[in-house]
Amino acid sequence: MNHTGLPSLPFTDPVLIFGTVMALLLIAPLAARKLRLPELIGLIIAGVVIGPYGLGVLARDQTVELLGKVGLMYIMFLAGLEIDLNQVKSNRGPTLIFGLLTFSIPLVLGTALGMGVFAMSFPVAVLLASMFSSHTLLTMPAAGKLGLTKHPVVTTAVGGTIITDTLALIILAIVTSSSQGSTDLWFWLRLFGFMAAYTVAMVLLIPRLARWFFRHFGRDETLEFVFVIAVTFMAGYLAYMSGLEPIIGAFLAGLTLNSLIPEKSLLMTRIHFTGDAIFIPFFMLSVGMLVDISLFLQPGPVWIIIGGMIITALVSKWFASKLAQVILGLSGPEGSLLYGLTVNQAAATLAAVLVGFNLGLFSQEIISGTILMIGITCLAGSIITDRRGRQIALSLTQEPSLPRNPGGLTDRILIPQHSKDQTKQLVDLALLLSGGTSTTTLLPMRVALEGSESEKEIAQSEAILAHAVVRILSAGGEAQPVTTLDINVPRGILRALREQRATCLLMPWDGDPAPRYRVFSRTIDQCLSSSTQAALIFRPSARLENARRCHIIIPPLMHHHPGFTAALSLLVPLANQAGVSLQISAQPREIAVSKRVLGQIKSLPETEYTPLPQWTFLRQHLSQGVHPQDLVVLLMPRQEELSWQPKLNRLPKLLSELFPRNPLLCLLPPRTPQAPQEQDLPLPKSLESTPFQLDEPPVTYLFGFPNPQIKELCSELIARMPDIAPSSRLIQDLLRISQEEPVLLVDQVVLIHSHRKEVHKTQIAIGTADQDIRLPLVDQSIRVVVLLLNPLDQDPSVHLQILSRIARMIHRPEYLPALLSSRSQEEFQEKLSRIRGE
Repeated sequence: MNHTGLPSLPFTDPVLIFGTVMALLLIAPLAARKLRLPELIGLIIAGVVIGPYGLGVLARDQTVELLGKVGLMYIMFLAGLEIDLNQVKSNRGPTLIFGLLTFSIPLVLGTALGMGVFAMSFPVAVLLASMFSSHTLLTMPAAGKLGLTKHPVVTTAVGGTIITDTLALIILAIVTSSSQGSTDLWFWLRLFGFMAAYTVAMVLLIPRLARWFFRHFGRDETLEFVFVIAVTFMAGYLAYMSGLEPIIGAFLAGLTLNSLIPEKSLLMTRIHFTGDAIFIPFFMLSVGMLVDISLFLQPGPVWIIIGGMIITALVSKWFASKLAQVILGLSGPEGSLLYGLTVNQAAATLAAVLVGFNLGLFSQEIISGTILMIGITCLAGSIITDRRGRQIALSLTQEPSLPRNPGGLTDRILIPQHSKDQTKQLVDLALLLSGGTSTTTLLPMRVALEGSESEKEIAQSEAILAHAVVRILSAGGEAQPVTTLDINVPRGILRALREQRATCLLMPWDGDPAPRYRVFSRTIDQCLSSSTQAALIFRPSARLENARRCHIIIPPLMHHHPGFTAALSLLVPLANQAGVSLQISAQPREIAVSKRVLGQIKSLPETEYTPLPQWTFLRQHLSQGVHPQDLVVLLMPRQEELSWQPKLNRLPKLLSELFPRNPLLCLLPPRTPQAPQEQDLPLPKSLESTPFQLDEPPVTYLFGFPNPQIKELCSELIARMPDIAPSSRLIQDLLRISQEEPVLLVDQVVLIHSHRKEVHKTQIAIGTADQDIRLPLVDQSIRVVVLLLNPLDQDPSVHLQILSRIARMIHRPEYLPALLSSRSQEEFQEKLSRIRGE
């Protein structure tokens, strides 16, 4: 205090210092928005004003330096954490080309500027040039708002950021280490030896340590946040002990934790909040406090330095973008957008200049020039990105690649839950499924049962849903809680699906169905049988963040399902958000279709395919092929849909028993209404009613075949079909299909179907056998064989409709008993007529 009773300058009272800083962190960004400047520029200007070279309100003491260093490490940690590694992998060619161009060209020009104009030594000039080489994607949110997040140009810019920032940090490590000693052979061996050993240790140690921690302590999210911060700063300290800068350790920690912290998660929200609200703004203030305003009032050298830095930053990045435009074949607006995204200087630039200043390599003039360079480049980048981005967005037509939210399946996700214990895992999965988009609305809901305690039930539901809403909003999602009053839970869920216009149903499952339940549980099964929306049945078991791979199991004929493409594509944003690769296990035909579907997606994560020659060996294959940290996903149809088979009902329980500690997700595509389409399809006359018009060809019947060999039965059926000449090749092909791809329609009934060039119109034959027929992939005896042959060029939709009609016919309760007890077509038709007459 001075004699007036007011605090003296600079402030020394810690409470007053902290209060002043917090007030500046509030006022500076608001003022910057009013002036349409980047918020970081506002914070730096605030630091200039209140710093020792301004009004002298605050001194740049140890506390400010400590928090500034923490903020710098936090910036580099977030830089590694936010990079979309899947985008980089899928666009690695253009990324590598542009990354090397946008790093090397500014490096050459910047080194020439430092040595030729600023009279710097070669190492210091290279460090200065590395500031121009790096860039920060400050205008990335602007591109995202225009819907360009997945545009190839944006993906190339994101990948280039990894290359430029990594190489810039390596140069920083070399220059800072060389400034503290000689640069003999031992220096280089020691530097690169320590660097390699440290990098390998961090890449191997941090992910394993993080997975172990999240697996054992994942329920306490406060501990999760503290763990991430501790890992970041310990990595920085170990980098320092290895002769590197701590910011390199922080950047590497972000990269290694990248796949373990989903973009839309409460943990990521907390990380961003802490950095954006406290640490990073404090760093910006501390940088501004280094700027000596009096230097700007001096004519001569300082303005040469400032002008040289600004011109070099703008010109070098422009030249690199234009050269990349020519090499990569980009349009003019795309090249300009690439420039607007990568001309911005901020995080790595501030890191390099601050380290160089603390080591005595850079002067106050360089600090002042850096601040103005950041302001000018960020302003230019914002304007160019907005203008060129809008031009590209307006010119875009329908992209051939699938959207992040395929078919709108996750536009509105209904999430029924019974207790708050289910909230965390269900909401986290729903956020991952949204793919980071803002178009998804999550509908957490609970059914309150009607009765004398309805009011208590409603109050309890609202308390449970409050946890879900808080978690969704904290992660940046949109939530609409739903409480439904009904006489039972399935009715309430089905009513909410209709009233809320939900596009997807996400339900929890304990993984242990009672024997009397058909597939999952009574409630789940009733909801599945009476709904048409896509459904996801989730058994958590373990944290999704700990998963390393998404192992997708596709049953035979699943590719015929109308919703197969949308369902399979839905798993891509899930894998991208969770940072995992895809592993698809299926038979060759399903794998071929899956490759075509996923091949249209540009942001596809690393994907491997494992063919299953025989579906009957699924248990053995999965026991060996599923890893303990896999997310197991089963694509399956609803009962009585086209690709459904009775054994599929047992598959969820089998997977639950085989992998009790793996998270398990069963994905059922949306049910597509068929009636309107069937009227427009040219079906064969024999299929115009169900059951078949038995007295009309080309339906062929064979009753009581005495030979139990499938080959002999197929030969006899072919021989009885009109307009088909039996051939050994046809018989052998049908035999192969019966061995490799039989379709069990119901117990004792198998379907064998094929497209043939020798078939000119649909042929259907149904044969019964007096003795049991055995097939390798069917775990029960067969008494009825349905043979379906279609023309090779037949419309696939017609083929699907025929299969659907056959399946519905076989499922009629009177059909199979009448078929097996008949010895002729006349007897069979008479029995069906008598049953229907009764």
